[in-house]
Amino acid sequence: MRVATTFGTSQIAKGAKEYEKGVRLVTFLAQRGFVVKGRGYGGLMEMVSLGVRKAQGECIDIALQAFESRRFANVNLNQKIVAKSLYQRLELLIEGSELFMAQKGA
Repeated sequence: MRVATTFGTSQIAKGAKEYEKGVRLVTFLAQRGFVVKGRGYGGLMEMVSLGVRKAQGECIDIALQAFESRRFANVNLNQKIVAKSLYQRLELLIEGSELFMAQKGA
């Protein structure tokens, strides 16, 4: 299994240039067989799951337990893993990945 991890901001609007570029990027990766990991919240992180879903790929959300009660449910995710700490979350995002993408706002 090939895994790519993306980092980006949750503070960008749909339709913004960076948002659209991000959708194209993760769609491209998913079409080539990459499983994409990220944070499944809004902004670029929502875009990741949307782009992967469009490509019929697999998207894994690595969430942080402290934020769970304040975030919306993302219906575009295939799997969700909730980390107990920020350190554990970073470990899970990095572990097993062969490609990393830092997008605007990351």
